[in-house]
Amino acid sequence: MKINTVLVADYANVDPADGKLDILGVFRQIAAENFPVTLRRICMVVIVQQDPGETTESYRFEAFMDDVEGETVTTVEATYQFPESEENLSEPFGVIYEFTEPTFDVPGDYSFGVRLNDGEITESVVIKVVRREM
Repeated sequence: MKINTVLVADYANVDPADGKLDILGVFRQIAAENFPVTLRRICMVVIVQQDPGETTESYRFEAFMDDVEGETVTTVEATYQFPESEENLSEPFGVIYEFTEPTFDVPGDYSFGVRLNDGEITESVVIKVVRREM
């Protein structure tokens, strides 16, 4: 299993009709006039792909948000089932985590990331929170 992409967006979902991953409003920076600032939601999208011939049926995912001090503020855990890879090429699979009302207490760098199988694989993305000039 490998992680191809980790990103944050305003909204993401998988269309039940065709299985396509829809992502809206990808960003890497948040500007706010006052602190603390709370957003309605942040969706973290993790695109993973099984290695050719991989037979692992499920992976335990832990999504996290770390504050500017590197302390974990929120975690979300889930186990996902994956179909067995066929031939030499497996399809990428999108996993979506929704962080409801995340709060950013001060300007700085916040991390959104994911750990697979108790940290066997870890990837993250840094979101820069800045004070908006008035």
